[in-house]
Amino acid sequence: MSDLKRIIRRGILHTMHREGIPGVLGKGDGSTVLYTDDGGTPYRNQCWVRIGDPSSTTTVVARNTKVPMQYGMPVVIAERNGVIEVIRADYERANDFTGDTLIEIPSHAHTHSRFGADPLYVEGMMVMPLMARPQNPAAMTVYVSPGFYRYDGTEEAWTGGDSPDLSGYVPSAAAVGIAHHFIILCLNRSSNELVVVDGEDTYAANYRIPFSASDVAEISIADAYYPLAAIRLHQGQTAIQTRDIFLDMRLWGGEAGGSYVGTHASTHESDGADEIEELTLVLTLHWLGW
Repeated sequence: MSDLKRIIRRGILHTMHREGIPGVLGKGDGSTVLYTDDGGTPYRNQCWVRIGDPSSTTTVVARNTKVPMQYGMPVVIAERNGVIEVIRADYERANDFTGDTLIEIPSHAHTHSRFGADPLYVEGMMVMPLMARPQNPAAMTVYVSPGFYRYDGTEEAWTGGDSPDLSGYVPSAAAVGIAHHFIILCLNRSSNELVVVDGEDTYAANYRIPFSASDVAEISIADAYYPLAAIRLHQGQTAIQTRDIFLDMRLWGGEAGGSYVGTHASTHESDGADEIEELTLVLTLHWLGW
């Protein structure tokens, strides 16, 4: 690139960076972001913006396809072709607002719907009820989200809580390679408490997860225990991270087995007489769901 082109490019970027005025998403009521017209119709790509700092009472309606529709988000707005638009996040202020997390992603949930441009197929690890996830900040326990399950014909509620401390399952340093161990975190349905089923050791050349689903499936689990997740522990570990919770083991609700006996009556003509036929249906139900 020639020096002249570099100068022109820097000039354009400088002009773009200086374009617009600062604002903050949302009205001054503490919650309203999306614009709704007088007829009650909301607009997903139009929002309220306070001009200046968050204490401002001067508001305008702006088109927004650049940043998340998040109340209080610092932005820069400008008029383009007669339309007021949010042209970008106000990076300096937005970094403080978000804690330096990614902010240049507009609202786009509709693109991930089943028939959207980028459908999202949800994995078991993403489903919240009875999910095991790292603590914040990370520690040697994990948190299990609230959820419902069945046991002995009764619906029960797990209201959320921490696992036992897993420090005691961290393997000693290996003579060669890296020592790994796994455990299975379970919910004891008979007592509604979290329990640990011990797994096995192995050794590997690095810190990648060395265990497979087949390895985990070889471990026996008591009938009353509802498996939640397999968790890897490695030598020297001081906190459990997301990658360590390597296998979702939830059976989506618990109790298997059960029988239903019902009676179905049907009437039909036979040799000029009504005949009642009793059909007994025996349905043996086996499920892994709720």
